[in-house]
Amino acid sequence: MRNLSSVLATALLATLMSAAAPARAQTPTVADSGMLVVYDQDLPVAREEFVWQDFGDSLIISATARRTLADDKGERHAYEKGMLVVVDSRDFGLLRYLSNQTFQGQTAVRGILPGDTVMTYYTEFGGTGNASRLVQPPGRLFVIDTPMFSLFDVLVRSLAGKDFTTRRMQLLVTSTDTLSMPIATITRAEPDTLLIGDRRLPAQHYILVDPSVQFDLWADTKGRLLRLSHLGSGMRVERRQPAPPAKPAPKPALRKRTTVKR
Repeated sequence: MRNLSSVLATALLATLMSAAAPARAQTPTVADSGMLVVYDQDLPVAREEFVWQDFGDSLIISATARRTLADDKGERHAYEKGMLVVVDSRDFGLLRYLSNQTFQGQTAVRGILPGDTVMTYYTEFGGTGNASRLVQPPGRLFVIDTPMFSLFDVLVRSLAGKDFTTRRMQLLVTSTDTLSMPIATITRAEPDTLLIGDRRLPAQHYILVDPSVQFDLWADTKGRLLRLSHLGSGMRVERRQPAPPAKPAPKPALRKRTTVKR
């Protein structure tokens, strides 16, 4: 019998292909790509590479986060987590979510399958899986799954071009084996400018508050997340474009041999 991760991946792909416009389902376009760098007190500690693909009626966002984490003995190990989220391209409403985390040889899988009035939350750890049916909150749903900051990018892009002061956001926050559903508020603050690399860019400032935490977020004129910060911990996240692949060194030109006539 197939394990839960393969079942979720198959369900995610089936949903994506059925949601996409038939004319474009076979040829998705890359709408955006880049990297989010995570800083702890100005020290870079992690990176997250992401890709947005446009399938017509739906968007699929994939991302992979990598860093090192210490175990109980203080030894450091590689940590990697990938995620796929499918949203409606019209309003960024959640269609499917799947994540896969690897640390110290253990794999943890989480998935969310929304429906009309109920949704299913899947988890798998060490090959053992569980599923819960939960009453689905009304309205659009936004997933928060630590440490995938591309999910905040999905949230702020849904606000691009909208004029408001404060609005409610229905979050789905994952944990080891439960799914909480806090209602957050997001406030549209004054426009700002950010120094990103060597460029200063206009940015829209948002303040996201849920019952336990507050984040400041800045997005560019297209709604793309430029920066996220949590002042209490000194953590911030900044968008970077990945370095272009290095060009191969040119091959040395072969010198023609000349024949000297005697």
